Amino acid sequence: MLQVDVIDVHYRNTRIVGSSGGDAYDMMATIDLIAKGKIDAGNYIYGIGSLEHVPEVLRDKEGKVEGQAIIYPHPGPETFITVDYWSPEDEKKLLA
Repeated sequence: MLQVDVIDVHYRNTRIVGSSGGDAYDMMATIDLIAKGKIDAGNYIYGIGSLEHVPEVLRDKEGKVEGQAIIYPHPGPETFITVDYWSPEDEKKLLA
């Protein structure tokens, strides 16, 4: 557990950054594999939401859920959507 002074974050521009440990090369290699169709990223998505769902996602990620959540910055679904798979077609339908 990390305690953070929100005054420092707000008024002193303190930045808090988390990382999976991957570096820029790892991220570029992963994106390249996804683009080439060698990794299907849709298999790793467990949920879809908007910014209002972030607290819920963070609570759920505390050892209860495996996978990634896609958080859209614009108004999205009213409730957080859990999925077994997320495709480009699913995203187009949501954003339409």
